[in-house]
Amino acid sequence: MWQASLDPKRWLAESRALVAEARPVIEQNGDAAARAALEHAAGHVDFVQCRNAAAFAEYTSAMEHARRAGDRWLEASLRERAASALVLGPTPRNQALRWLEDAEAQSATYQPWLKLSRATIQAELGHFGEARRLLAETVAQLNERGLRLSAALAMHAAWDCEMLAGEHAAAERAIRHGCEQLERLGEHSFLSTFVCELAEALYALGRYEESEQWAVRGLEMGSEDDLATQLFGLSVRSRLLARKGELAAALALAERVDALAASSEDPRDPGDAALNRAELMHLTGNRAKADAMTQRAVDCYQRNGAVARAARARRLAAQWAGSRSGVSGSSLSETREATGAPTSPSRAETRILPDIEPPTR
Repeated sequence: MWQASLDPKRWLAESRALVAEARPVIEQNGDAAARAALEHAAGHVDFVQCRNAAAFAEYTSAMEHARRAGDRWLEASLRERAASALVLGPTPRNQALRWLEDAEAQSATYQPWLKLSRATIQAELGHFGEARRLLAETVAQLNERGLRLSAALAMHAAWDCEMLAGEHAAAERAIRHGCEQLERLGEHSFLSTFVCELAEALYALGRYEESEQWAVRGLEMGSEDDLATQLFGLSVRSRLLARKGELAAALALAERVDALAASSEDPRDPGDAALNRAELMHLTGNRAKADAMTQRAVDCYQRNGAVARAARARRLAAQWAGSRSGVSGSSLSETREATGAPTSPSRAETRILPDIEPPTR
């Protein structure tokens, strides 16, 4: 799995094949430690491909085998991985929050990803102040402990929170910081996704040329099996193509995004794909289809109670309805400068990033 982090294009496929080869042997003859290792690897492969319900089941199974084997360190590590899969899966948000609270109560070690996962859920429920508080506390603790990789990865949760809140400038700062740290650390499996998330934030700010550069870079870095990277990168590129008047190419990419999202167990993926297509329909002046696609996105987000995602979809649709749109000939007759007017971030938001304002003790 460490090799997959360094070279995801090569090692993810090999990891999948190795799990399939090892499973019948370990299930027949393996002890608890071997079974824990098997389910751990299986969970990793499914997690990367956004089969998050399956990944959650495999990680929790691995936790139980690790407990039986007496491996408390692995059990704790798997608890955090299970939390990440839970957050990105179909489990209702309030139910997921209860699992995370119980997991924190059961843990005897420092497990920051449990709190980060709670922050993501709180943001999805629209509790942005609580989400930012949890993020700021956790990032400060991670930096104090020298856990640089975890602190860098936490920037995804900060990006997600601020994108949902409509604070696109804050989202751009957070995810750019994460990209810089991951690159410095040589972590490539998450970097490709972060780079595409940066492209999404730049698109929201109306910085389309930069957005395209980062989207292309992320897709080049990531594996074709890395579903999150593919979904973010192709989605951004489809909207950018539409803004250039290349409608056939834009719609072809949108179809690829739809097909990929259909394979995900995370409701946000088909929701985001529908919202992507809604914007394309808006840009082509098809108001009725844009409204239908927006409602499809809202329905997807509401499947697990992510009310802030549904609210964002409605907010974007209202902004589109209030603006002139349409593609004239081979170019846009009017381009939108941003998906929303970013407001100045509060002190609570800036404190998520230690290099902007170090947390007070």
